[in-house]
Amino acid sequence: MLFIATLSLIELFIRVLPINVPHTYSSVIYRNDPATGPWAQPNQTAEHRSRCFVNQKISFNFHGMRDKHRSHSPSGQLRIALIGDSYLQGLQVQDHETVSQQLETLLNPSSQPPNAEVLNFGVSSTGTSVQLMRYLTMVRAFRPDIVILLFTVGNDITDNHPVLKGRRDPLVAKTSPYFLLTPSGHLEALITPGMAHQTSTLKIVLGRSLIARLAIQAFSTLRTRAARAQPHHMQTRPSTSETHEHQLYEEARTITKLVLQRFAREVNTNQAKFAVAVVPSGIYELPRGIIDRGTREVETMIRHTLRDRSVPVISLAEAFANEATSSSHEIDFAHTCDAHWNATAHRVAAQALAQKLRTLGWLNPSTSISTEVTHAQPTKPPSKLERP
Repeated sequence: MLFIATLSLIELFIRVLPINVPHTYSSVIYRNDPATGPWAQPNQTAEHRSRCFVNQKISFNFHGMRDKHRSHSPSGQLRIALIGDSYLQGLQVQDHETVSQQLETLLNPSSQPPNAEVLNFGVSSTGTSVQLMRYLTMVRAFRPDIVILLFTVGNDITDNHPVLKGRRDPLVAKTSPYFLLTPSGHLEALITPGMAHQTSTLKIVLGRSLIARLAIQAFSTLRTRAARAQPHHMQTRPSTSETHEHQLYEEARTITKLVLQRFAREVNTNQAKFAVAVVPSGIYELPRGIIDRGTREVETMIRHTLRDRSVPVISLAEAFANEATSSSHEIDFAHTCDAHWNATAHRVAAQALAQKLRTLGWLNPSTSISTEVTHAQPTKPPSKLERP
């Protein structure tokens, strides 16, 4: 009893005193498959909180998708599958605010029977290689008519390389599968598997305690440092020289290009249409209408890579910049404490995808785009949240 009372007293002091406690906390449980990478545990309701927001109801369906109930059986509606990483998964917004749900709303005006469904296959900490494996093992079983890959400029290229991913996120890098290059520079036919792993339920429970969160942060920091100190098990040579650094990145670009080409082939083989939407970097610059050079370079690389298959490449950066410059007030596309999209950014992305699908003629003739969309509101400072 004395031990419990002491811990309770320390917990109280931490909550009252200005101690720097880790603000980011997520109760989402993930399972990592060695061949297909991480995926959310099915049928869970979780929360995600940061310094300036709390999202208390994040729903995952029977398939582990950040989505409402979906069935493999044909629905008679146009079926669109979105595949991507944490931007698509959208833990920073409510269920109905994700780009997939907002796009589905746009394509199904309330005055008409539903004629399109948009499935969300987004999961955090994945690159293009893992997303291709997710398509092959899960997405195509839903027989989508259209597949849109959301390609993130900030990390999707480096996430496809075990060494480069290991520098940014070493713990996830060690469990993730990868497509590697053969000595002749071709993409290996089979993915190199990672390791099985699951989020600890104990960590989720203890995460509500500030004492435990401090302890978890310290433990994670030590594990991360240890992981960075050890070469990745797929790394066969040291990476110290500037020349070698450039070589690593070029390998990552080559892998990414080959994976994108295979992605397009696989989708087309399944009689579906394929497009790539580029998620821009520089999210805090976009409200000023500025599109950074890195985003443009990646858009150009993807267009060049997929030009033989006439794959449309959708610039979400242009959509954000146009929204910002045409608005009479300042717009934020991300929370001040988290560079992932806020609800406004998800809305703008959904509108851009809807307009592009209509321009391409990929929508059913009976499909119209709703104009009943909540417009961006003037920027307001985040509400003061009580410390959890």
